[in-house]
Amino acid sequence: MFLSSLGRLAIQAYQTTLAKPAVREVLIGIAIFCALVAIMQVGLVPQQINVTVGQPAAQMVLAPRDTEDPFETERQRKAAAHRAMIQAEKDQANWYIAPESGVYAETRLDQFLSDLDQARSSLAQAGRQVALDRLHAKWTGVSTGAWEGLLTAAPGKLDQWRAALAKVLVNIEENDRIGDGNIESFRDNLPSAVTQAGGDSNDEVLVGALRGLITPNLVLDRERLTRLSEQARQQVAPVIYRSGDPILEKNQIVTKEKFQMLRALRLVAGGNNIPLAFLSMVLFVLVLIVLAVTTLALRQFATNPTVAKVKTYLGLSV
Repeated sequence: MFLSSLGRLAIQAYQTTLAKPAVREVLIGIAIFCALVAIMQVGLVPQQINVTVGQPAAQMVLAPRDTEDPFETERQRKAAAHRAMIQAEKDQANWYIAPESGVYAETRLDQFLSDLDQARSSLAQAGRQVALDRLHAKWTGVSTGAWEGLLTAAPGKLDQWRAALAKVLVNIEENDRIGDGNIESFRDNLPSAVTQAGGDSNDEVLVGALRGLITPNLVLDRERLTRLSEQARQQVAPVIYRSGDPILEKNQIVTKEKFQMLRALRLVAGGNNIPLAFLSMVLFVLVLIVLAVTTLALRQFATNPTVAKVKTYLGLSV
């Protein structure tokens, strides 16, 4: 009795509601919408996992699609840039003579001669050995023979040495490449450099004094190093995980970078990723339905008899 009553109610409902074409079209549209969303939900939303920064992963995590690891890419690019900088610093082609080398040489020579004048003026009171010890302590590279010659030289001869030191020192510092790596060998070959600078290489006082006055004059070309570093960075290809490659191994500690990458891929459970993914899919399906309905409506409009009569009346082709 109950089943027959239920059957009659179903038939009445069909006759009064479901039998109407408009209602059936709405129900079919709803069914298609739900089916499309369900299909896209399965195909586009990856399975999510529970991970915590600093804790081991409970399972292996595979890349749902080809994706770049921006953190590892940046780490490798920084390492490549650092290696390029170190190699470039060892290359003498990336060093140049500082434009201020001549000015620094003059300043250094003025201080040297000032200390020499003080030592000469106090020579009688302090004694020769005390004066030598003080000068050696400050100007370690100058030979003892040069100091003895400068301390005891007559005023006229001292002036000649002053002029020779100024001429040769500035010339060497402005034209010869002297670095930390070759300064000792340069001092060993100093007589040759003195000759090229217009000085007397046989003057032991001049050469002995210059040994303590010569300093490195090369500076690093920072702009060139920056370009080389950037070129090294650009040559490092992005680190790509192919679809199916393990992003995170089982029991591997989850770093902050790995966590951020998994969250960007919507693999982390408990975030706001699913609602956003779901809404994007719903919007996509709605757009498809609107396009389909619009196409059908335009077709029905084109085949409507009234529209055809209007076109004929206006002289338009049907």
